[in-house]
Amino acid sequence: MNYPNLRKKKISVIIPACNEEYRLPTALKFLQVIRRVEYPNLEIIVSINGSHNPKALKLIAQQNGAKAIHSAKGPSAARNAGALASSGEILIFMDADVLLKPGVISRIAGLVKENTVGTCTAYPDIINVKTLLLVWGKNFVRSSGLLKGMSELVFCHRSLFIEKKIGFDPQMKLGEIHDFFSRAIKGAQAKYIYIHTPMSECWKFSVNRYERNGYIKTLMFWVRWWFFTQLLKRDSKPFEQEYWITVEPD
Repeated sequence: MNYPNLRKKKISVIIPACNEEYRLPTALKFLQVIRRVEYPNLEIIVSINGSHNPKALKLIAQQNGAKAIHSAKGPSAARNAGALASSGEILIFMDADVLLKPGVISRIAGLVKENTVGTCTAYPDIINVKTLLLVWGKNFVRSSGLLKGMSELVFCHRSLFIEKKIGFDPQMKLGEIHDFFSRAIKGAQAKYIYIHTPMSECWKFSVNRYERNGYIKTLMFWVRWWFFTQLLKRDSKPFEQEYWITVEPD
């Protein structure tokens, strides 16, 4: 799908980076391809936060055509700092293990208007029965709107940050993307959109944590988190501690 007239819209891709020396270069190389063959008006920002070697991340960013900034520790603070340092009309927040294919950026540019938040179809970096079942479930949850923030790539219009002053909560260590979407939709009447993309025009995410910790164990963690924190409105602190110790260790 081609949107030649919409390439005038500047898009900023913001990547929070903490100890991502190994995964970040590949993600940036994919973005460089997009900027060269699909969407020249693309700004790439690496928001370094709490890393053991920030100089190495800054060098990687500069060598791969990205702007490097420093923020307070935590992915939410890094996303907020990246948004404030950006100049794009549309903001895309993605993790360092996300690999974007040509086509995604143009689709986002064609659909995002003021007060818009959303995500799009994802595919795993390893294809087998387990990963396909996993990605079908995650894409179903996202497309249905049951849990909007379960994604390593999200986008929004700049107006939410600048005019509506709705950013990511730096105090949250888990579920901060779902919280951002909820506040944008309820507080700013933002519209949530889900973009369906084929495998040829998609973004891929790493299944490393599922391979390391087990698919069922990892999925059951998120089911428990959703049931107790979203339905029963229980304190999320126990889940934050469990997540950062067992599910996503440093």
